[in-house]
Amino acid sequence: MKSPLTRFLIVMALSAFTTLSVLAQSPCVPANTVPGSLDTCFGSGGTVITTVPGIANNNWALYVTKTLVQSDGKIITLIDAHLSGGPSHGFTNVIVRYNADGSLDDGTVNDTTPADSFGSGGIAYMNWTNPDGSFGNAYAMAIQNVGGEERIAVGGTGPLGLGVMRFLNNGSPDTSFGSGGRADISAGTGFAMAAQPSDQKLVAASDSSSGSTVARLNFDGTLDSSFGQGGVTRTSTAIDAKGIAFQSNQKILVAGGVSGAKNGPQLGVARFNTNGTLDTKFGTSALSILIDGSDRVLLGGSETRAVTRKASAVYWTIQRYLPSGQIDTSFGTSGKASWQLDTSDSRVRSIAQQSDGKLLLFGGSAGVNSFRDFTVVRFSANGTLDSGFGQSGVAKTNLLGGHDDGDGAIQIDPACSCEKIVIAGVAHNASATSGYGGQGFAAAARYIR
Repeated sequence: MKSPLTRFLIVMALSAFTTLSVLAQSPCVPANTVPGSLDTCFGSGGTVITTVPGIANNNWALYVTKTLVQSDGKIITLIDAHLSGGPSHGFTNVIVRYNADGSLDDGTVNDTTPADSFGSGGIAYMNWTNPDGSFGNAYAMAIQNVGGEERIAVGGTGPLGLGVMRFLNNGSPDTSFGSGGRADISAGTGFAMAAQPSDQKLVAASDSSSGSTVARLNFDGTLDSSFGQGGVTRTSTAIDAKGIAFQSNQKILVAGGVSGAKNGPQLGVARFNTNGTLDTKFGTSALSILIDGSDRVLLGGSETRAVTRKASAVYWTIQRYLPSGQIDTSFGTSGKASWQLDTSDSRVRSIAQQSDGKLLLFGGSAGVNSFRDFTVVRFSANGTLDSGFGQSGVAKTNLLGGHDDGDGAIQIDPACSCEKIVIAGVAHNASATSGYGGQGFAAAARYIR
């Protein structure tokens, strides 16, 4: 028979074990739940800084191209890691993958999902070098469901025009695609790319001075002959393609900049039927595009407006169109929502919509020391700035004092099954004269919705 002291010690030990088990299983609670504040349950205090081996000590300027969130909440960001003269480190682009909580998906003890690590140390490297020795560029990224697996496709320039690489979900090249994981096709370039929801075929779009090109690819990387002429359709209107979206009837919308306007490129969109022909019934420069639950078209971008006879200002904008392509005048001011910047140094990367209808613009805008910060702007569903988000509708973060540039998306955080706002891309140390003067790093941040 156990003594009273022994029974007391056993009870205390069981109680401590139960308490520790509950604590271990309890989800993280952010220190600040104000919308637009950094989510302290992500990374370190809401942000993540990642060294990309091979470039951190070479003072290379890095550029974010695209950020997407996978269905399990993991974040992938495509980064341009070379300059015009070509890379000295042997690769041109990288994809960095973070787990939903901001830990690098590298298979180490710090990886919260070590069983399914990504690439080499959480990074997939690609050398976008053409057979003739010239360097191409990766401009677009899409998540494509192939046989139940989310694979990652990257589009850009190639020796024939369009170049596409595809990776398995673990970051290794998908050898079932093209030749060894890469397809080179005479069909424009890959400035924008997305997987069509109905069949998951890849659609890529580009532009030239003579018009725009849209191509659709089969799962093996060959052109889809049922689309356009041999898999390619061309228009006489040149749209600098930056985004692709699909309406519920699977019609394809390509958004981008249309040149020739008085104040520079303006937002524009073209619609194509599912067979690749131009939809002439649709009438309307966008940097991003989405389709809402009512099939309305929303274009995100920036524009310059005259504020006086001698002065102008830059605005981040969202334009909303009815499914027919007519401006939706019930949105914002005459169909447009706007945020005025204090400086022209800014880049809009993408647009997203929360489940409550509120709209987000992601990118970078001048902040600390006049260098760009991660920037998220939120509008209400009716197009007015959401004053309850961040500072008067804007959340900004500077990570290392130099230029930060990010692209973002809505994340369903598996820890709470709730929406979070993520932005990922690049951050730089600053020199005395340049925001790109110091080391460049991959970076990410997450905000409370």
